[in-house]
Amino acid sequence: MKKAPFYIILVTILAFSCNSKPTDKQGNSDETTQPDSTALVEKALIEEKDQILHKYYELKDALVASDLKLAQGKAEELSTALKEHGNSGEVLLMSQAIAGAQELKDQRVAFEKLSREIYAMAKNQYSAIR
Repeated sequence: MKKAPFYIILVTILAFSCNSKPTDKQGNSDETTQPDSTALVEKALIEEKDQILHKYYELKDALVASDLKLAQGKAEELSTALKEHGNSGEVLLMSQAIAGAQELKDQRVAFEKLSREIYAMAKNQYSAIR
């Protein structure tokens, strides 16, 4: 009879220790160290849009420098990035127009339209994520 409380305590300790969540070296459970799938998707979408915006800014810098050939190359890179991420429509058409333009003036006209489309795309995509 005197051993009964000892066994009850032992069984209780074992039950709680087997039922606890695994922890890392800092004592964090798996739930806090493992990001959920929604967060991973949001991060991927943000990285995708950041890549497109980065290409857009490189194109803008080439136009500011008045470098026709560099702007054509950067517009081609932007077009490729847009295609890789499944973007089409007006944004893709404007970037292709800049890549194919033979005059800096024509590139800048197309860039104005591209800027409006990029702004709308970024605004819609980022607001949908958040």
